[in-house]
Amino acid sequence: MVAQSTAKTFIVTFYDGANGQGNALSTSSVAVPPAPNGVATIDLLLEGVVARVALGLQPALAFGQPGASTLVVTPFDADGNVIGGSAPYSAPIQLHTSSAALTLSATSVAGPSTVITVTYNGTLDPTLLIVAQPVGGKPADLAPFSPSSTPVPTPTPTPTPAPLTALPPTSPQLTQLGATTVSVQEAGYRGQYTVQSSNTNVITVTTPVSSTSDVTAIPIDVVGAGMANVTVTDGYGQSVVFAVTVTLTPITIQADHRGASQR
Repeated sequence: MVAQSTAKTFIVTFYDGANGQGNALSTSSVAVPPAPNGVATIDLLLEGVVARVALGLQPALAFGQPGASTLVVTPFDADGNVIGGSAPYSAPIQLHTSSAALTLSATSVAGPSTVITVTYNGTLDPTLLIVAQPVGGKPADLAPFSPSSTPVPTPTPTPTPAPLTALPPTSPQLTQLGATTVSVQEAGYRGQYTVQSSNTNVITVTTPVSSTSDVTAIPIDVVGAGMANVTVTDGYGQSVVFAVTVTLTPITIQADHRGASQR
């Protein structure tokens, strides 16, 4: 290699093609040494150009359990060869995580001697990732939990309610004004019932009504003659209907008017 007298630095790059063609595999920069006799010997420490990386953890982290592990970063050149040796990489590999649940002891890997510790705080998030980005290369990510160690949430089963039934008479025939009741039955239910009247000129209701046993009396109030449906609905959306008919017998008051005798 011939250098001008004013040269300060040699930059040497190895490619996978002839005449500086193809992918850069390694590179090095070295200061031009003095050459008293016009010739100097230069030692080169080639720095691998990282095109992609593979990530791993040793040991694996357990989902939901706080812990720490070592991040294993394996670099590859553009031809798929593992970059070995002790020289630093031509540019550091940048690291970050998808969540504060994972923290890294360093955010870049300068070379094989860099040791990265991953600390996990136990947050129940199976989507956590560790991401590596080589400068000019392809990014890679790592899910720190294996599928077998990540529990699948079990859905909470929806309780199946006991049937709501209307106790006889379901079509009561009423003949007088005032308070009375209809009754419903639902095994094990200790919630509230919503009560509605289709005709408040005939029947008015109180709502809600709390259930304290399997059989619940629903108070209604007769206010006039006619027909009304009383609908009782539980907290599960089950309903029963009472068809209430009110017949009032008119009372006729007869007065005996006798004229006063005249004298």
